[in-house]
Amino acid sequence: MNRLTRSLLTAFLLPLGALAQQNLIPNGSFEKTVNHGDFSLPVNWGGIFPSNSWKAPEAHTGTNALELDAGNSSFLSIKDEMGRSYLPIPIKVGVDYTLSFWYKGKMLNDSQPVSIDLNITTWINIFNGESKITQKTVPPSVKAEGTWKQMVINFKVDEPNATHVTLWFSVNRWLQMGRVFVDDFDLREGSTPPYVEKPKAPGTPKQLGDQHQREALIGWAEFDPSVTSWELTLEGKDPVTVTTKEYLITGLEPGKRYNYTLKSIKGKEKSEPVEGFVLTSRMDYEADSPDRIPYLRTLKEVSTHGKVSKTLDLFFNDLARGDAKITYYVDGTKVEPKGHTLTFPKTGSVVLRMVVEESSTDKWDILYKLTVTE
Repeated sequence: MNRLTRSLLTAFLLPLGALAQQNLIPNGSFEKTVNHGDFSLPVNWGGIFPSNSWKAPEAHTGTNALELDAGNSSFLSIKDEMGRSYLPIPIKVGVDYTLSFWYKGKMLNDSQPVSIDLNITTWINIFNGESKITQKTVPPSVKAEGTWKQMVINFKVDEPNATHVTLWFSVNRWLQMGRVFVDDFDLREGSTPPYVEKPKAPGTPKQLGDQHQREALIGWAEFDPSVTSWELTLEGKDPVTVTTKEYLITGLEPGKRYNYTLKSIKGKEKSEPVEGFVLTSRMDYEADSPDRIPYLRTLKEVSTHGKVSKTLDLFFNDLARGDAKITYYVDGTKVEPKGHTLTFPKTGSVVLRMVVEESSTDKWDILYKLTVTE
């Protein structure tokens, strides 16, 4: 048995789904782009395809897919970020790998049924350093129809000196004219796992309402009714799972911009991220100003019998340090807030006292006379 036949290589089609490991193909969803003069192209991709055809509204996930002319041959390859040479993808000898991508068809005349016969050929080039050892080709014939399907290829590299692979893809139609869309190219270590449909990305999130000094409210649209949770990652922070389409980001600093990403979650699968940012307003007074007094922006009435609900949000303005020690008393009894809320032990007239300590020299003792309602 020679080297070529010793390498196990099979190709087959599976229902809608997505893999759940680390993707070894950069920018497999064509979301990252780079400008080339008057036009732009997806980063890490080269080949023969129509200009700007990656801006396809038929994306499987995210906002971009690659649109190909089914009446001509198209050639794709994974390249370095400069697009000058084929990208070497490191592999381990004797380890199972799963290569996949998604495809669908669209006729030029929308009244025609979608069924485009195609040859989608995958070329797996196996290298030892700069020397190519061998090449594997997988040329299954498929029908590109009006719904997304997934091509999945399982392979194992048995060549003992192999160090990496490069990948090419070619698409050739048989008879029909039309369009073919491809998206979400993916290479992962391991054999084929169970498949779950990967959710589409949520709508671009936006900052809602007024700017505040230490909080920001964001909201977004969700296009998949089966998605009920999202992953929000604020720069420099760990991801948090959100179960509503609005979220209040807390613990911010005044006068800053914060970038974040948002993903839809379906089961164990996550969508491609969408990006957003929030802005916080500056403090009314500089941190070292003798006129600065931290105060609860959620209390509109100060030093009068202002009416408040029984649960009060503890959101401050003119607080110079987010780690300040703040102690709360209601009618002389110390009370502990839960998170950023304080629940009053009774309704009616109360005195809320706050002792705010930013440092040994910056300390305030503040009283609010309030009327608490249900």
